[in-house]
Amino acid sequence: GEGAVASADSAIRLNPRLERAHWARGDALQRLGRLREAVESYDRALRLKPDYVAALANRGNALAELHEPEAALKSFDQALAHNAQSPQLHNSRARVLNDLARSPEAIESADRAIALSPGYANAWLARGIALFNLNRYSEALESFQTCVRAEPGSYDGMSNLGAALTSLARYPEALETLEAAVAMAPALPLARYARAQAKLVLGDFAGGWADYDARWGNRAFMAKSAGQVSDATREQLALNLNPSDLAGRKVLLPPEQGVGDSIMFASMIPDVVATAAATTVVCDARLVGLYEASFPNASIVGPEASAGMRLGDFEKVVAIGSLGHAFRTRLTDFPGTPYLTPRPGAVEVWAARLGPKCGRARIGISWRGGTAWTGATSRSLTLGQLAPLFGLEGCEFVSLQYGDPRDEVQAANRELGCGIRIFDPEEIDEFEQLAGLIQNLDWVFTVQTAVVHLSGALGRRCVAMVPERPEWRYMAAGSAMPWYRSVQIVRQGRGEDWAPVVERAVEGVKAECARAPAHGS
Repeated sequence: GEGAVASADSAIRLNPRLERAHWARGDALQRLGRLREAVESYDRALRLKPDYVAALANRGNALAELHEPEAALKSFDQALAHNAQSPQLHNSRARVLNDLARSPEAIESADRAIALSPGYANAWLARGIALFNLNRYSEALESFQTCVRAEPGSYDGMSNLGAALTSLARYPEALETLEAAVAMAPALPLARYARAQAKLVLGDFAGGWADYDARWGNRAFMAKSAGQVSDATREQLALNLNPSDLAGRKVLLPPEQGVGDSIMFASMIPDVVATAAATTVVCDARLVGLYEASFPNASIVGPEASAGMRLGDFEKVVAIGSLGHAFRTRLTDFPGTPYLTPRPGAVEVWAARLGPKCGRARIGISWRGGTAWTGATSRSLTLGQLAPLFGLEGCEFVSLQYGDPRDEVQAANRELGCGIRIFDPEEIDEFEQLAGLIQNLDWVFTVQTAVVHLSGALGRRCVAMVPERPEWRYMAAGSAMPWYRSVQIVRQGRGEDWAPVVERAVEGVKAECARAPAHGS
């Protein structure tokens, strides 16, 4: 405690060049949670002794806790250069590589730690997290099970084991495991956040939202999803709200997570507007125009303008993902009705750009989704895999794919003869323009991506092909999701490849198109 800091200070006064005293001061400060000061003390020790492994290791741990993984990694690498036989250092390196989403390297470091110490529970934990982040859930499960066998009281091991079971759709086992983890440490966030996702995917909204605010203490969530929320804003967040907590208040809704999540949670902005005295919504710059058109009674602010706002001007600051606790605790709370609408001009511009419809249906397509963090490989297709869709008679196709897929589309048009229309990426990067385009389509045919949420929020018919282990937003089973009535889910079966999923999805569109009258050109 403070006594240890004082003792180190006394030693330093007697001998300022005593590197161990600076290390001891840093160690004491780190245990007190004064991490930045601890790093400064370790730096002083390292100026005196650059190869001081204990100082390098502790410095790396402090920097990791400060959410500076690149600097932490450098510190661990320097320590390993002087002590390559330390399983603890290899494990620490694996941990920060996980924070950096460098999962294959994290596995290598964890494996080195395990080779040096086969029963090292934390190394099995780090290995499991890396595998989990690569969507290799069965292998992750085995690593977490080994971790828990090596250390039966491991809270992190049990929490991650429960999350892996959820991702493998072993829901009863997942909930049992997560209940046990929560019982170990009810105040800690990891198991509660994992339990939130297990409950939400099963439709237990009241129970799920009760745990969902634990995400703000979850290391992986913070690394992946919360970059939009500053530390100052996070400290002001109101949690576990009821509608009465917002009544008559000036409310700020900062963003979080991805654009698709923002659109989904935006379905609750009208609830806030109807309850609060004034509502200010901060959102991704690409959403500002669409939100201004859709929520005229709210103040819509992009990230640059929000930098000048004062939190003290608001009575409640609520992360938009926390609104479910107040407004969506029962299935009947989900209206499922459209809530986004672009301005008429955006729709008219795209009607003119597209011209008269030439067949029975005009279908928008998106075939890739996600990032390395969010399962891109498990939920993305190639245009070649959509060949059955392009075989539909009397249909025309429009690319809604984000990024720049022009080379892919040109190759598919050349090789498959599918005639996909594509526009410059910058023309549809802004979501009001993308919404205007979608409003001119009969169907959207897509994988699990933000286009699902936008189509559903606009009330446009959408077929969404979701992987065997979908995110909680898509629920565990069924062909519907509560957020949108216009979205039809086609699920990948256990161990199934994408070909039969595409076939089933196309059959539904084909049946609808057969009932639609053909249009002349």
